[in-house]
Amino acid sequence: MPSRRQVLAGIGSAASATLAGCTTGRANSTSTDEVTEKWRTAVGPASAQAVVSGETLFVPVHSDILALNRETGERQWSVNGVTNPGDRLNYDTTPAADAYTLYVAGGDNVVRALDIDDRSVRWAFEMADQSYAAPVLSGSNLYVAGGEYVYELDADTGEVEWSRRLFGEVTGLAHNWNQLAVTTLSGEAYSLDTDDGTGNWRVSLSNTIECAPLVHEQLVFIGCWDGVLYCFDDHGSEVWSTDAGLAHGLAHGLAADDEQIYVNSTAETHGIRLSSGDERWSVERNDDFVTGLSAPAVGDEAVYVGGDALHAVEPNGGTGVGDVRFGGVRFEQSLGGAVGHVSLDPDGDTLYAGVQLGGGTYEYVALGAEGQ
Repeated sequence: MPSRRQVLAGIGSAASATLAGCTTGRANSTSTDEVTEKWRTAVGPASAQAVVSGETLFVPVHSDILALNRETGERQWSVNGVTNPGDRLNYDTTPAADAYTLYVAGGDNVVRALDIDDRSVRWAFEMADQSYAAPVLSGSNLYVAGGEYVYELDADTGEVEWSRRLFGEVTGLAHNWNQLAVTTLSGEAYSLDTDDGTGNWRVSLSNTIECAPLVHEQLVFIGCWDGVLYCFDDHGSEVWSTDAGLAHGLAHGLAADDEQIYVNSTAETHGIRLSSGDERWSVERNDDFVTGLSAPAVGDEAVYVGGDALHAVEPNGGTGVGDVRFGGVRFEQSLGGAVGHVSLDPDGDTLYAGVQLGGGTYEYVALGAEGQ
């Protein structure tokens, strides 16, 4: 039987979205064309957010990772075509990349480093089990997880610097300074010292954790399946927790700027104050799952989320007093189907999104993000 995480990745329905205040207020939305389509190309069902390296966009599509020309969308090569000709591996997490190397964790329990220029496999490392956490690259170190194990690898050679077995299947990693935040399916959250993998702190939370943690400054944010979002300091002390408006569960992704944390639950997107955990606004999508929903994409001028269309939300939830908000949605633009896995390129001027059309057809779309 597939796990809840696998089911969420493949559900294909999306419903309408409007911006609402904290309790009863509802914002007015606009329908102006604020982004221009640059290209679209046929792909498989997107399984995670894309990543950019140089002129190449790497798109996970469950059974492969496609290398597309960043400017034209033309398909150049694919990871399975290089590593497993004639075979298929599942890729359900965003790969890590620098200017020269792509790091991928496949369904065969192996992490591979691929040379982006000549497409050769630089090294391969077999983990204890399959990975459900995206690899994290920090300088010369690569952090990966397989089953209950976390590893720090030398990014150049693939040699193990340290490994640590935790309680429960690892579902997410996040790195900042000298700590690695780790979450597990069993509801455990850890902070590990990146020097040797020893534990800084550990907490047991109220429910399953399928959402990767987020580290912002010295704060660690963790969302549970029961909809509770936690904020911990660098000593593991709880700063705040909230379940306001998050009753549909947290399984998709977190993002933040200096004032707010942005949360995608299965039916809504929320803007929550970093300092207090108070909810400021939410984007509602009724009770339907959204295809490929992942972390919001935070730009300078807007927060981009998917759904029945591409939605650009004002980071402050619009203007108004208390729960009465206006102008919260800058624009909503149809891409021809359900929109998921929205991301911004490093320059902040191009949006990428997976689109599920009718009849089992999928496309990846690049759009110029004006004002970013």
